[in-house]
Parts: sequence; structure tokens; C-alpha cells
Amino acid sequence: SKMQEVREMEYAVRKRIAKHRSLRNVFDTSNRFEHSCFWIDKTYGVWCRIRPDILTPKNMVDVKFTGSTATPEVWGTRHAFDMHYDVRAAFYERGMRQLEGDRKPYQFLVIEDSRPYELSFFEVQPSVIDDAQRQIMLGMNLYSQCINSGIWPGYVDKIQWLNPPTWKEFQDEALIARHTT
Repeated sequence: SKMQEVREMEYAVRKRIAKHRSLRNVFDTSNRFEHSCFWIDKTYGVWCRIRPDILTPKNMVDVKFTGSTATPEVWGTRHAFDMHYDVRAAFYERGMRQLEGDRKPYQFLVIEDSRPYELSFFEVQPSVIDDAQRQIMLGMNLYSQCINSGIWPGYVDKIQWLNPPTWKEFQDEALIARHTT
């Protein structure tokens, strides 16, 4: 049954977490779960909100389930950046710094949602956080301008061309080459 599968997953994940030194206290009852935090950004004067899945005295943890893989080679490189999790981490760290005055790392607990329910634990490198902070500053500056002016830019109002990414062109060329020789 589905309930039996959920219990099996919970047991396997708790067992793996207990072995992981950095995660042992992640589900401690003194931590705050799904805790909303609000502030007015000191630089741009706009209201902001974060809601970490788990807020501990030392860090913030975002729990992610994946139907594919939690390996560092896949989730920790391509998927995390495709989903802009580096920018999310930087924004959450920015918020916590403004709320509490110091850096509180934003980390990802990634759990595979099928047997054997492997998991990985990630933190974005400080240099990547710095790059993401620049993106946040651009976005917050634009957001602040929009709030103050009442003008919200949108997309252009004409038909856009679909342009394949470079990898797609190489993939197509390889497919044609395989079938023409």
C-alpha cells in the first residue's frame, strides 16, 4: 500500500540521516519548520519573505525530493543550477543576514523518492553565493523601481523566434550523421 511505502521511505531516510554527521539534529523538535520570515530590505526598501523548510540555530535546510538522482554529479551541478537554487540560497542567506546579523548557510537535503531512498546534502559555495547576490541586486533594483514608478515591464508584444540551444544543434547533427553514413 502507499502508506506502507511512505513508512518504508521514512524509515530508510531517518536511518541515512542518523549516519550523516551534518544532519543528525535536522529534525530536532527545537528547530523551526516552515517558518516564515519577513523584513524590509535595507538597500532597496522593499518587503521580502523567506520560508525555510527547516530553520536551525546554525543553518537553513531546504528539503527536496527527486524522482531521478540525488548524486552530486547530476543534482549538485545541472539540476540545482537549472532551477536557480544558487539564487534561492543567496536570497535566503541575505534575508537571514538582515534579520539576525550573521551568515546562516542555506543547505539542500535532497532525497530520492524511490528505493533505496539515497540522499545527498549540499551547500552552495560562497563564491557562487556572491555571483547570485549580484543577480539578486539587479532583480531587487528593478522590483524597487517598478514599485516606486507603478510601471511593470513585460515581454515584447510581437511573435518571438524559437532558437535551439547549441547542444540541440549538435544533437541533431549527430543524429543526421548516424543515419546518412
